[in-house]
Amino acid sequence: MCRSLFGGKYDEAILKYLCENYDGSTKRLGEIWQAAKQFGIETYGLEEHILIQLLYSTEYMEYTEEIFESYCRNGGKEIIKDAYLNYFSQAYFVEHMVISERFFRHLVERPEEKQIPVCRLAILKYLASHKDKQEEYMELLDTYLADFTAEKIYFSFYRRFPVFYSKNMVFMIRYL
Repeated sequence: MCRSLFGGKYDEAILKYLCENYDGSTKRLGEIWQAAKQFGIETYGLEEHILIQLLYSTEYMEYTEEIFESYCRNGGKEIIKDAYLNYFSQAYFVEHMVISERFFRHLVERPEEKQIPVCRLAILKYLASHKDKQEEYMELLDTYLADFTAEKIYFSFYRRFPVFYSKNMVFMIRYL
């Protein structure tokens, strides 16, 4: 982006200005972010702008997670982080979007009171597909399965969990 706009001739001052003032497509903002990172320029405000715009535009970039990680490291606002995790939990659970292990770690590290149902279901779905993680998160898995089965909320991927994780599993196995 910067190469095309400036013929490859830009410096730190131009990038700082763009970080603070550019308002364009999410893709262009991402390109500015990448260039700014290479120059070691503060990108917190730009990261926040990108994440908010991304959530409204539903445009995903290959380095979206890197932007989110950097935003979190820089002390990002909880409301933005929550919106990001809720949005991509829904995209993973409903639309089958691929999520990374980094995203999953952010999700399970959230305080319990912030885990809305779609986030809990995304965690269960992820664990169903990653048997190597089930033992590590056994307590969480057992709690979420018990909560959803108590509400009579069943999904076929529950079958991928060993029966001992929940007392409600015997009923569920019969009816799925």
